[in-house]
Amino acid sequence: MTADILAAMNAAPKPLSQQQPLVSIAMPAYNAEETLAEAVASVRSQTYPHWELLIVDDGSSDQTLAIAKAQASQDERIRVIALTSPSGGPAIPRNQAMAESSGRYQAFLDADDQWLPEKLATQVAAMEREGWAISCTAYRTFGNQTGCFVPPDKAGHSDLLSENTAGCLTVMFDRSLFADARFPVCGHEDYALWLSLTSRGHEIRGISQPLARYCVRAGSVSSSAWRVLGFFWRIYRDQEKLGVATSFFYCLRYAWNTRNKYRRAL
Repeated sequence: MTADILAAMNAAPKPLSQQQPLVSIAMPAYNAEETLAEAVASVRSQTYPHWELLIVDDGSSDQTLAIAKAQASQDERIRVIALTSPSGGPAIPRNQAMAESSGRYQAFLDADDQWLPEKLATQVAAMEREGWAISCTAYRTFGNQTGCFVPPDKAGHSDLLSENTAGCLTVMFDRSLFADARFPVCGHEDYALWLSLTSRGHEIRGISQPLARYCVRAGSVSSSAWRVLGFFWRIYRDQEKLGVATSFFYCLRYAWNTRNKYRRAL
């Protein structure tokens, strides 16, 4: 663990400013004892202080819950929610966190990913200044695959059908516009939610600055585009109500667009 992360973990909470909008952060955690502390430290090191972090332990069998409670004891902005048994994916714990959140903006960070210190400050400032409903940022990858992904300046519903350009760990949306937003329980729940939100006429606005670090693990669903094609097929058919030929077209389009997703290193 780096000296900067250790310093952030041990630092006193920064004072909250009631003039700044509160950001609610949903963090699902399942058997994440090796990475949770660093993920939380990356939140605590944010230069933007007005946030609440809801860690949802998804029925872990290791020390994840104990670590989460220890983190909460050090910072009053952190709350811990414990589910009694594993849900099988991040949708249910994220939804639980959102149901108990109270912020103006909603953000997400998994327990093995990290944010750079300026992430919240940069994103909140852009959303407040421009009046964006949803935004995302560029991010770097580490672990089994290294590189960088930069989202387009804007992506509407039709754009997202061809490629998911919004990394969940970078997305922020205005809860006042999407009070009913929930992740569907499916194989690629974040993509399904972004399609649902943009189908209402909103665009996801992109920030080209890399402000997060996404962990790609060997054998994970996200590590191979081909493994998620079945999930995308079901989203196109069941949620988007697209025909067989159109769904097949978008599956092929997705595979082509993501074949070298992280090829650009900034």
